[in-house]
Amino acid sequence: MREFLGFFALLLVIGFVVSYWKVLLGILVITAVGAVAWFVLKYLLEQQREARARDAARAQELTHNAAAQHHSYLQGFDHGIYGNYPPVDLDKL
Repeated sequence: MREFLGFFALLLVIGFVVSYWKVLLGILVITAVGAVAWFVLKYLLEQQREARARDAARAQELTHNAAAQHHSYLQGFDHGIYGNYPPVDLDKL
């Protein structure tokens, strides 16, 4: 009796799949598209987080350089005026 019920359930599932294969295929496609969209969204958000971290680090570096140059300027050194790119001394050329 148990084997008969298992066989009958298998026939019902096969009949359902054969009858509604278009609907099942549509559900499968929608699920696949949703999964791909989810992974792409996760990837893009991670890239955005990394870009923000890089920008914050760059801003911190610029702030540190600006503070150092300001301090040099207050002390009267040329580094405070020209930074990392001093002008060429034309007398030495």
